[in-house]
Amino acid sequence: MRKRKLIGPTDAQTKGMVLFLSITVFYAVLVGDFGSGRSHFQFSESDSLKLDSLAKALDAKFKEDSIRKASEKQPELFAFNPNTADKSTFEKLGIKPAVAGRIVKYREKGGVFRKKEDFAKIYGLSRERFELLKEHIRLPKIASERFPKKRFERKRQERKPKVLEAFDINTADSLQLIAVRGIGPYTARRIMSLRERLGGFVSEDQLSEVYKIMPEGLDNLRKVCFVDTAFSPWKLDINQASFKDVLRHPYFDYEQVKVVFNLKRRAGKLSSFDQLKRHVPDLRPELADYLDFSVSQEPSELQ
Repeated sequence: MRKRKLIGPTDAQTKGMVLFLSITVFYAVLVGDFGSGRSHFQFSESDSLKLDSLAKALDAKFKEDSIRKASEKQPELFAFNPNTADKSTFEKLGIKPAVAGRIVKYREKGGVFRKKEDFAKIYGLSRERFELLKEHIRLPKIASERFPKKRFERKRQERKPKVLEAFDINTADSLQLIAVRGIGPYTARRIMSLRERLGGFVSEDQLSEVYKIMPEGLDNLRKVCFVDTAFSPWKLDINQASFKDVLRHPYFDYEQVKVVFNLKRRAGKLSSFDQLKRHVPDLRPELADYLDFSVSQEPSELQ
């Protein structure tokens, strides 16, 4: 394949320059002065005719090149849409055939020109040509609608509100919990974990104690859950439980458990929550529902 020159003189111009230089050198050899005295050569009439003939041939060649360039078809400038124009349209605009084909292939692979500057990124399109065509580029709104950006964006689906049936918070599974708006899998797991460590919920208000539960989720959960009036939570046998068992309960802290066991060593058996509350500071009232004192057979020495 013959390579086209992108810059520099054409072949005709090169030949003309070589011919011109040859005549100049020939003339210098005949009549020039190279530092060794004047030339002893004299032009004959035939030599003069040859020189005149060469000069006329060179002049005719230059005129021929000028006429050919003037007759060449000049690029047209008109409004065009780079997203819809075909290859021949690009060529009429003065874009080289190879570059025009590259534009078409870019579009065939899904490429879209969303703004004028995108057209300047086409490989092989000179900056001068782009600046000449820039004012003629048309990107109507319809093009943006045909190739919307949103097809590359993840569609965000709005969560439709669900009408849920009320359920017992002490028997609910994770699927029932996550169906509530604002309750995710992690929150559902924490609700069930707290329920297990407590021995069950005795009030819906205890749901606020769930670690990191969101206000929206808490409000929505309270609207659809309930505690059965017949429900009785699992109770911790305070007189038989080990130190670790008592400490595992969410409503006891370490210092309180120490006081409880010191009290048990001194009193033997604990008989009531009131007795425990008098000796252990800051006990939560809800603990009364979770402690079992029935093992005690005899009243303790400390009342």
